Amino acid sequence: VMRGVRGSLGLGMGRDEVGNPAVSSLQEGMPAALDGRVKAGDVLLRINHQPIPRDLAKVVELLKGDAGTQVKLTFNRIYLSPAGQFEVTLVRAPLKDAPKEIKKPPPAPQGTRLCGGGPRMCGI
Repeated sequence: VMRGVRGSLGLGMGRDEVGNPAVSSLQEGMPAALDGRVKAGDVLLRINHQPIPRDLAKVVELLKGDAGTQVKLTFNRIYLSPAGQFEVTLVRAPLKDAPKEIKKPPPAPQGTRLCGGGPRMCGI
C-alpha cells in the first residue's frame, strides 16, 4: 500500500442507456485493462460488496483510493441478468502524471492563413 499516493483502476465511468453507472472506457496499461475481464458497457453493481449510489460522482469517489489497495467490483454484462454478473478484484495502480503535450496545428499552405483553428481560405 502506498499511503498518500493516488491510485487508479483505469476505468472511465459514464451511464448506460437507462442511467446505471457503467464503464465508458478503459485506460491502456492500467489494472482494469490489464485484467482483461472488464469491458466498456459493463454495468457496475457493487463496490466491495456494497450497492453503489445512483450519483455518478459518488461512484467515482468510491473507486478512488491509495495505490496498492484492493477493490472488489461486481459488474453485470447482460443487463439485469444474474447469469451476466461477475466479480473482479483489482489493485489500484499509482497515477502517472503524463506530460501534457501541446500539439501545434500544421503550417498553413501558401496563400492561406489560420482561421478558426485550421487552415482555410479567409478572403485574402
